[in-house]
Amino acid sequence: MAAASTGSTMALALCLADALRPCSRDRSSVRWAAEACNEVEQCGAVPCIVALMASHDLERRAAGAAAAKGLSVAAVVLRGAGTTLHWLACTHALSVNGNLPTRMALGSSGAVVSLVDAVRHEGVALPGSLQPPICAPSVLGQAAAEALASLASSSDPLRKDVCMQLSAFLASSSLALAASACHALSLVVAEAPAAGQTLLALPVLTPLVAHIARGPPAKAKGESADLATLELLHTRAVRLLFGLCRGGGGAVDATVAAAGPAVLLQRLTRAPDVQRRLEAAAALGPLLRKSAAARDVVAAGGGLDALLELARIAPAGSPQWAEALVPLAALAALHGPSRAEAALALRQMLVRGATRGEVAAAVLVVARMASSPAGREVVLAEELTPQLVRLLASGDDRTKAAAANAICHLAVPGPPRLALIKAGAVQALLALLREPGAPAAPRAHQPPGPTGTAEGAAAAAVLAAVAEALECIAAGEEGVACIRAAGGVEVLKDTVGRGKRRLVPEAVAKAASVVLLKCM
Repeated sequence: MAAASTGSTMALALCLADALRPCSRDRSSVRWAAEACNEVEQCGAVPCIVALMASHDLERRAAGAAAAKGLSVAAVVLRGAGTTLHWLACTHALSVNGNLPTRMALGSSGAVVSLVDAVRHEGVALPGSLQPPICAPSVLGQAAAEALASLASSSDPLRKDVCMQLSAFLASSSLALAASACHALSLVVAEAPAAGQTLLALPVLTPLVAHIARGPPAKAKGESADLATLELLHTRAVRLLFGLCRGGGGAVDATVAAAGPAVLLQRLTRAPDVQRRLEAAAALGPLLRKSAAARDVVAAGGGLDALLELARIAPAGSPQWAEALVPLAALAALHGPSRAEAALALRQMLVRGATRGEVAAAVLVVARMASSPAGREVVLAEELTPQLVRLLASGDDRTKAAAANAICHLAVPGPPRLALIKAGAVQALLALLREPGAPAAPRAHQPPGPTGTAEGAAAAAVLAAVAEALECIAAGEEGVACIRAAGGVEVLKDTVGRGKRRLVPEAVAKAASVVLLKCM
């Protein structure tokens, strides 16, 4: 291919373009495109395409781009300055669909430098009208960020190269450039979790926290475009910080040292909408769960009231809703001065919640508290167990599943398990397993989608949580005795039978079988 004439090279590139271009985003088409790409790699054509892309000759770069994306070579040559867009489209396709040798070849050809430079161009639309589009949104910056994420997952040297070059953009004083770097790094961390440790070594947390705390420049006050860019930077910086801290390691300690908890609390109270507040609360979760210093800072700044208010008003099931409840559970379970106030507020939400979402949030917080010894102590001391049992009968599917999960965590040997039995947890759980009372039992095994329903998936989650809770209670003799006395043997037999007929999820039937064996 390298020795062929320009005309034959272009013709071959067009043939490859027709073979490699996926026709849709469904699984079979994507799989077929990947297999076609692998065949091209096995034929040894990829090094030639990479050489064409690395060339500074306009026509040869256009041929390389056409080979991967089916773009018109003549049109690219006529556009001249637009060649970079088509080269980017080519690199994106090879990075996402190609195998490891292909990605390594892209990295060695110097693709990282050009991709990092292209990340900033989020306002430049990709050329052509390919269906489906190359990426969503179909802009140069998004395609470059996705390609960098794929390359970063290929090897340690490539990951370090990508992280080092993007971190230089992250420290920029330009709002738009820093926002683009935050977005690209978020994709990199999601695709290659090891990139988190690489970024910590650079380091990036100090400028990242500074971006979240950044106020509008004096000249930008009142200018909607600059204010919108600043808000975009705040949002993306919070998301990147959440991705880094969720990965563990030294990210939490470094964020606390950089005054991250106070800055995130400020973001939580000042964000322009509920969704942005949820994202800030979610980013606080790993910090409050792992750092006593972070809990002290947030509690001293009025964080408990802010988190309680967010739990009351946030729509249940919205993006990062569950993650945003983690810091509230951490304060209630692990921060001594906040325990009594938090427990009282949670009790009020459980008993007199104004909306189903508020009640579901309270139950989910209690379930998270119950997963730790300190949290279980608070739940038992404040006598929240009877409220959980009550909600097994009166709550919606989301609330029932969370209540059953909380009971599962509480069913440890000793006083916690006895408190559950005394509160009637066994009877309430068995009632949910009985066929007439099981929510949407005939559809529970079906997944959401064309062949199933969201309601069926929610009901399946309830049954799975109930079966697991019964299995935890049956781990002790007192639990087995209570299940027998409540007529649980017949209910469990019936559940196992329904599992054989695929009327309940397989996991539910297996858990019921385990409990039944203990009762027999």
